[in-house]
Amino acid sequence: MHPEKVKWLVCGSRSKNPKYKEIVFKKLDEYIESFVPLQDENGKYMVEIIEGECPNSADIYSKSWAEQNNISVEPFPAEKGTYLVRNIKMVMVCDEIIAFWNGYSYGTAHTIAQGILQGKEATLIDLSKELKVLSCQKQKIGERN
Repeated sequence: MHPEKVKWLVCGSRSKNPKYKEIVFKKLDEYIESFVPLQDENGKYMVEIIEGECPNSADIYSKSWAEQNNISVEPFPAEKGTYLVRNIKMVMVCDEIIAFWNGYSYGTAHTIAQGILQGKEATLIDLSKELKVLSCQKQKIGERN
């Protein structure tokens, strides 16, 4: 009998910094290595990645990482205007949240808050610290990053 897969919701702020993908891969490698008990008898990780299909974000980078590591992915794409509802649905089906947050992205903050409200375990990775410098994209209030 195989253990059930643990569902990790990986989400994050958007950034066009070319180091972002590398950071996501590195952090997910580190994270999964700490979960050796999540391997089946063949050494395959019993993990599934849930992600929201957002470009230039941990979502899409985690999908690439999962595919590279033969880990299943459950995408949750959203249509314009349904992002917050999609975030709630992703949190409802996950076991844990791994969030790459820049400190001001509303969508990632919303997902983290929903996780807290639903009693989910969450790991917060300070994206601005990891990138050393905030992705200096100027935004008007209300624009999505």
